[in-house]
Amino acid sequence: MMLKRYLSYLLILLALMACRKEPLQEMSFHGESLILFYTIGHNNGLSGSIAQNLNEILEGELPSIESAEKVVLFLQHSDNSAPCLMRLGIDHNGKNISRIISLEEMNGWNTSSVSSSTDTLAHVLNYISRQYQARHNYLVFSSHGSGWLPAGVYEPSEKYTFIENTFGQDLQSGNKVYEMGIRLLARQLPMHFDAILFDACLMGGVEVAYELKDKCNYIGFSPTEIMSHGMYYQTMCGHLLKQDVISVAKDYMHYYRNRSGSRCGCYTIVDCSQLEVLAQACKPIFAAHQECLANIPYDQVQGYFRDNKHWYYDLQDVIANIGVDEFELESFNEALEKAVLFADHTDTFLGLKLERCCGLSTYLSIRGTFELDEYYQLYQWNIATGYVQ
Repeated sequence: MMLKRYLSYLLILLALMACRKEPLQEMSFHGESLILFYTIGHNNGLSGSIAQNLNEILEGELPSIESAEKVVLFLQHSDNSAPCLMRLGIDHNGKNISRIISLEEMNGWNTSSVSSSTDTLAHVLNYISRQYQARHNYLVFSSHGSGWLPAGVYEPSEKYTFIENTFGQDLQSGNKVYEMGIRLLARQLPMHFDAILFDACLMGGVEVAYELKDKCNYIGFSPTEIMSHGMYYQTMCGHLLKQDVISVAKDYMHYYRNRSGSRCGCYTIVDCSQLEVLAQACKPIFAAHQECLANIPYDQVQGYFRDNKHWYYDLQDVIANIGVDEFELESFNEALEKAVLFADHTDTFLGLKLERCCGLSTYLSIRGTFELDEYYQLYQWNIATGYVQ
């Protein structure tokens, strides 16, 4: 009798323990991977290219569209349409499809949302982070870009009013051009990413990388322009689902070396955990060679720009041209090698010779203005290194 009562108590206890475990498992559950393609092609000439990129993703490797472990999302803002968030994946028939996600519950989202606003981006990411929790998060940005520059500098115009700066580009009514400021973007990102990849021109600056270093483990970008077709998307999801960022960059370079037409490509992958080491290596060098920086023969330094858009020079080549000694150069190169995991480029980019390229661009104050210097001094890279005095 006592044994039967004991067994009854034991069964009740096990049932209670099971009930208590179930919600704990739900609370701690995380999927494996989340990839978000955040694209801005509204009234900026990229709508067709981004639509093509979407088709290329749908030709590649994707998880099940019902998977709770692996999720691929694509936000598309095309000409004459409101932003649309889609989930991409394989249906029960084995076909790669896209499925529109209802966004009625997302705070701050409506048909007039400007996808190139950091406020809209923050709303999107907050919504996604509530719906999908993953151990590995990837963010791929696709639009126009001009690195760290203030709004309206790269393509000045009296016709348009620029709102924020310098990534993305969305022309709204009233001739207002909305863009995302890198400093504001860094403050607005509500979550940490395994990697942030830019499919946008001229984003590959040390200033951009350092500003975003606490928001991701790795950052991928090009110090040069990027051709309108953009990155190589057929294999991108497959690589990212395996946490293989380097292969994304390798496939990009393989594609542009072998494609028909203009064979122009340049891409870099940076380990953000090593950027502080790079900053500390640069700080004493910049302090000791301020006079040389102010008189550097800029026409002898490797540039990443065309058409006299002279705000992007190779960081390593800048160091090599300011009179550093052997010890200083070795210290810098060791830090650079740790920070830059991958850097590759074709021999030329639309006529621009790429001969001495480390994969990171930087500003040269001698080629700027007092106003640009003042703006540049607000960047965390400059605060950490004292580059522009």
